[in-house]
Amino acid sequence: MPDEDKRGNFRRRRIHCARQVDSWRTTYAGIAPDAYLRKMSVEKREAAWREILTSENAPCTYVVETNAGKVAGFCSGNEARDANVAGYNAELYAIYLLKKMQGKKLGSKLLQRLCADFASSGYTSMLVSVLTDNRPARRFYESMQGKAVGRKLTVIGGKSLQEVVYGWSDIYELNHRLNRVNAKHTDCL
Repeated sequence: MPDEDKRGNFRRRRIHCARQVDSWRTTYAGIAPDAYLRKMSVEKREAAWREILTSENAPCTYVVETNAGKVAGFCSGNEARDANVAGYNAELYAIYLLKKMQGKKLGSKLLQRLCADFASSGYTSMLVSVLTDNRPARRFYESMQGKAVGRKLTVIGGKSLQEVVYGWSDIYELNHRLNRVNAKHTDCL
């Protein structure tokens, strides 16, 4: 089950960053520029996360580990940042899983914990932006009944890439759906 790590200790932050770099290199190969992916480093991501996690409005972060105690991935989110999509007050900022851990319902377990946190914090809706060419992620959000509510451009490594913005207008309904999905998959690892 995902483990809450709102501020993150040094060891966890470093592992988050390693998972993020590993996940980006496998997930975005052929989508993001190869040179950008090669230049990604744990140290640079760690510096960025240190700043993020020590900010006044630090995102909620959850970690999922294997039964052997190895970090398999994490997610984070907080208040919606995209002012161009009205009506959504929370946002899934990031969800990263090692490639070999994808397809085991870990993403839905992470998302369930984050949604429960959002609901208890008074958020009622959520959005996430995903690269258009990241078809597995898009299928995941669509399977959770995410609705395409917008499109936008982002630049990664100097390359303009299209993103689809998915939204859930009722975070309680999403959390209920995730509870049902995860109840069927109690032995994920």
